[in-house]
Amino acid sequence: MTNEKDSWHAAYTLHTQAYKENSLLITCFTEQMGVMTLLFKGAKRRRNLPFGVRNYFQLLELQFQGRHSLKILTQLEMRHPPVWLVGKAMVSGLYLNELLYRVLPKEEPFLEIFKAYHHTIAALQGVDDSGIEAPLRYFELTLLQALGYGLSLNLEADHRTPVELGRQYRYNIEQGFVLDKNGPYSGDMLLAFQQLQLQGNAQLKQAKLLMRQVLQHYLPHVLLNSRQFYKELYYD
Repeated sequence: MTNEKDSWHAAYTLHTQAYKENSLLITCFTEQMGVMTLLFKGAKRRRNLPFGVRNYFQLLELQFQGRHSLKILTQLEMRHPPVWLVGKAMVSGLYLNELLYRVLPKEEPFLEIFKAYHHTIAALQGVDDSGIEAPLRYFELTLLQALGYGLSLNLEADHRTPVELGRQYRYNIEQGFVLDKNGPYSGDMLLAFQQLQLQGNAQLKQAKLLMRQVLQHYLPHVLLNSRQFYKELYYD
């Protein structure tokens, strides 16, 4: 069996905070162990912190050791090209990080979410503002599904019949999607969302409205500072 201290773990930094006089606590999202907090001893004495500690969207490889909940970071390397997010993409990345930091239980693996996060960060690089919304919606959908709150986007709730193009629906938390000619969600959007093929401003706005409705119901305790920051910056 491989010793834990000799194992390398793929990880992203979600949050850092000062610890005692010279150290940092680094909360990471790791591929194999989920969200965990590591003690980076003597970090403040270093002239230059590793790039991945300062850049929250950089994929890292790290090692740690310890038997208690607070483990000690022993090695940290960046083996992948630098990642840069700016403007709306950066704030969107912070939103993702805060979701993971506040929602996921500690030291429980979520491989599907890790993979989705990795692909979403990649999708946010180098895109203009119009290209940001769809990757965020796909990530939120994956997060809900992994936490057990998956949506049946292609089924109408009352009769379990397929959602139809050209029809309108509303979403009832207890039931699902209900046919309603005045509903805010089009069948076109729901089916496109199911296939991860959202197109156009109308579908993107409907998908955002839907995700806010569902996230606010299932995760009411989560107050996202990054979302408020985004709203203040971009009036969205």
